[in-house]
Formats: sequence, structure tokens, C-alpha cells
Amino acid sequence: MHNYGSRIALAALAASFKGSADTAGIDPVWIAAAAKDLAARKGRSLVLAGSRLESGVHALVAGMNAALQAYGSTVLALPGEADEAGGLPDLVAALGAKEITTLVITTEADPVYDAPSDLKFGEALAGVDAVIHVGVRDKCATARAATWHVPGAHYLESWGDVRASDGTYSVVQPMILPLYGGVSEIGFFLDLLADPPAEGAAPAAPAAPVPGAPAPEDAAMLAVKETFAGIAQAAGHSDVAKAWDSALRDGFVPGSETRVNWGNK
Repeated sequence: MHNYGSRIALAALAASFKGSADTAGIDPVWIAAAAKDLAARKGRSLVLAGSRLESGVHALVAGMNAALQAYGSTVLALPGEADEAGGLPDLVAALGAKEITTLVITTEADPVYDAPSDLKFGEALAGVDAVIHVGVRDKCATARAATWHVPGAHYLESWGDVRASDGTYSVVQPMILPLYGGVSEIGFFLDLLADPPAEGAAPAAPAAPVPGAPAPEDAAMLAVKETFAGIAQAAGHSDVAKAWDSALRDGFVPGSETRVNWGNK
């Protein structure tokens, strides 16, 4: 178990927040009930703090999770090999060494503006032959520094899929139709990986809508469904169509979790 300080230090830290403006209006009865529920579920509960909260709050939450025996159960640290893809410093080094000639940026972050200043990410980006930025923000510093900006779809407008920490597979479905015709990340990469048209061939004209006909299926959704089919069958679901409907309703595919060795069991 990690050592996050004694109970006395934790109590002193908690006391420092009493009476502050941030705690005004919080019902102490609710706090007592929440604390009782958490304590009754040691090893099965978790306390989270938003990234914008101050360091003292995060220290307090870390102590609470230690007391709740969350580390090693509901809080798992990925093994070191999970960082094989590298980080932003590795990318800057590769850009400086001219190892990358075309860079695609799909993150909604703005690294030209908010990357650590000592990395000089903007200067490194200027030496790349082609930079393609895909995102919903066309006026951020990274979009303006790019060679091309592709209007991206909002994540609430896009299909996708994810796995939880235990490997459980889930489908991400859009909540709304695209408002401004943006391109999702999956849709962008599908177009990028598609075979180029034959030399001299005219681009295909968009098909005219047919009154009363169903809308064409989204390419990103079809790609997700293709991945889903293999995972659902491997999880023991023989009726893929039924499993798809269930996953959209329930949010996950039962039996799709993986056995991961976290190195702390």
C-alpha cells in the first residue's frame, strides 16, 4: 500500500477546507451519508477530483482513496510498457530530427499554445512539411499553425468504441447528428487509408437524396460495427445483431473483459 501520510496529517488537511467558500452550501448530512457508504465498500469504492481543483484537494482525495483501499482495486496503475508510444517530448525530438514529414493532430488540446514552453513545440512544428489538424476549433493556435485544418465533428456527433481498464468493450454512439458537417476522427482516418481514385478519374458526385429513403449508414459506424462483430463473437454472442442492439442499450458487451496482469496483484 502506498503511504499518503498519517491520519493526523489527513485530518489537518481536511480541516483546512472547513468554512471555505468552496464548501458553502454543502449539506453535512449528505457528506456523512456519502462517507458511510464509501467506508462500507472499502476496496470497491473510489473518490475522484476534477483536474481544475487545487493540489490540496487532490492530496486529500489521494488520502481518502488510500483509506478506502482503492489502490490496487478500483485504482490501477498501468505498467511501464504502456508508455511505449512515447510522449510529447519524444514527438518534439522526432520532429527536430526530421524523422516526421507529415503530422496529423486530432487532439482537442492546443499544444502550440499550452505545451510546456521549454519544449518549443510551435518551433518544432514549423519545420514539418505538412501538418494536418482535425478538430472542432479552427481558431486555436495549433489549427492556425497547421498546413491544413479539417473541420472535425464533436465527440457527441461521432461513432467510436473504447475499452475499460479491465478490457470490457463499449460502443460510443452519437447523441446528435452533425450540426455543421464535421468529420469524425474515425471518418478522417478511413478516408486517409482508402485507396486513391484512379488517375484521371473524376470525383464521384454525391448521391441525390431520395424522398422517404433511409439515410445512408455512416462509414464510421460501419467500421465500429465491423470491429464489434469480431469482439461480440469472441465473447460468445452468436447473434451479432442482437448483441449490437443490447450493447447500444446497456453500454457494454458482457464477457468482453480481458485478463490483464497489472503487476500489483
